[in-house]
Amino acid sequence: MRKSRQYCIIAAAIFLTVAAVTSYAGEKNIRFRQTDATTTSFTIAELEHASPFDRNIIRRTFDTVAQMMNIEVNPDIPLPDIVFSSQIPLAKLPEYVGVKLNSNRFNYFSHVKNTIALVRESRIHHLAHELTHYFQFHYHIKGDITQLIYDPEPEAVRIQNRFRQTDSGLS
Repeated sequence: MRKSRQYCIIAAAIFLTVAAVTSYAGEKNIRFRQTDATTTSFTIAELEHASPFDRNIIRRTFDTVAQMMNIEVNPDIPLPDIVFSSQIPLAKLPEYVGVKLNSNRFNYFSHVKNTIALVRESRIHHLAHELTHYFQFHYHIKGDITQLIYDPEPEAVRIQNRFRQTDSGLS
């Protein structure tokens, strides 16, 4: 029963992640604020064109998502590997997502492999979405998928959408 529930949760997360993929358009800078007055900013050009595979962009996105989720990063928790989803052979995909699929053309966070896989066309907001799942898994449910008692997608979509906003007055 628990394994079936896990597969349902993973399948739902994959479906909702794929459904949430849209493009971003805007003309202003975006700022994410934290209560201690530190600010992480991305330019519109970065949000539209920067590669989510760039180390600097990954680090800034990681830090920003952690701030948005009010998470104090624990250096003892391993950072996720970030790879092109096409690098994962279809035959190995069940090892990452727990179910057999006929495509590896989607974004996902694999809690089993601690890996974020993104399609080549991904943008920063896709990375932010998958990093949210990383933080949910490692910080909210402490690495125990059986403790997942809530739908993780609304929070991931909310944070992803914040990376699409153009209002510099976001809090």
